[in-house]
Amino acid sequence: MHHQEQLAELSYKTSRLMIEHIDSVIVTEQASQVVLNKIVALLTPQVTQGLPPYFHDIETLKEAEIWLKKMSNESQLFTVSAKNTNDIIGFLFLSGSDNKEVHLGYLLSDEYWHKGYGSELLGGLLDYLHEHPSIERLVGGVDKDNIASAKLLEKVGFTTKEEKHPMVVFYEYIFNHT
Repeated sequence: MHHQEQLAELSYKTSRLMIEHIDSVIVTEQASQVVLNKIVALLTPQVTQGLPPYFHDIETLKEAEIWLKKMSNESQLFTVSAKNTNDIIGFLFLSGSDNKEVHLGYLLSDEYWHKGYGSELLGGLLDYLHEHPSIERLVGGVDKDNIASAKLLEKVGFTTKEEKHPMVVFYEYIFNHT
C-alpha cells in the first residue's frame, strides 16, 4: 500500500478522544460548514502563537477554506473530537513522502490545554503506530517558546533531534519494529 494511503487510513480512539481523517468527517455540505466554523473558532491567536504564519489570522469561512485546502494538500489532516460531545477540539497533521520519516503537527483548543488531552492524543497515536507498523521515525518541530508542547513530546517518549534551527527545536520518536 502507498505510504500516504496508509496514513490516510489512520483513525483511533482513546478514553476521551476520537481521531478521524478529515475526508471521513466532511461527508456533507453541512459537515463541511461545521468544520470550517470550527477552524475559525480554534485558530485563535493564543492557539496559533508559535505556529507557522499560515495558521494565523484565520477569521472568515473563506480563509478557513483556504487553510483547509492547504493543510489537506500538504499533509494527512485529522480531526480530534471529544468523545462525550463529538465536538472537534483540535487537529492532527501527518506528512511525509516515505515510510522512514513522518512529520507530526497538532493543535488543541486552549480550553483543553493542561488537562491531559495532548498526552492522550499523542499516546494514542504512538500506540496506533506501534500496532500498525508503517513508519520508522516520527518528527515534530516545536517553537523554542512553546515549552508546554516540548514537555508533552518528551513526556510521551520523543527525544531532541540534533538539528540546529534558531527558533525551532526538533524532536523525534524512533520506532523499533522488530
